Amino acid sequence: MIKKLLVILLVIFGTFAVATEAPSPWLFELGVSLGSPTPLTLLTGVRYRSFYLRGEGLANYKKEDNFWCGGRGSLGYDWFAQEDWGLELGVSGGYAYARAPNGMHRALNEANDAYYLFNNDWEETADVSLEMGARLFGVHSRIEVPLFYPLGNQKPNLLWRLGYIVIF
Repeated sequence: MIKKLLVILLVIFGTFAVATEAPSPWLFELGVSLGSPTPLTLLTGVRYRSFYLRGEGLANYKKEDNFWCGGRGSLGYDWFAQEDWGLELGVSGGYAYARAPNGMHRALNEANDAYYLFNNDWEETADVSLEMGARLFGVHSRIEVPLFYPLGNQKPNLLWRLGYIVIF
């Protein structure tokens, strides 16, 4: 249902962007990126003149105790506001959760015939960060420095993303 709604909105906005003759101050963006703490994200956003609002996230589920998920949102300013290149500065916030099996813990529990250790490792993080980024012909890179940790955890220290973005 959500996928169908996103496709319909993309077609409507894409048609509107192509059908208008006068350049619109509204631009839209779609992309994919690699980085931390979420290994892979799909990105979507909207731009008005030099300001942008962006959301990204993805999840991977292999089985009950082996998955990760994460999402980020950002609000910022693009100094040059060109479709092909730009320098960005903004504020972002995000959440990530990961759980993976730990074979050593499981083996110790089985050897002792008891449950002393968790059978999996997990990590949860949330942050509010200052972001700085650059775009050149679709390739974008971004570094984010966490300023505040709402959950009280202190990792990761530096977030980064590298990917490809299409602005239309």
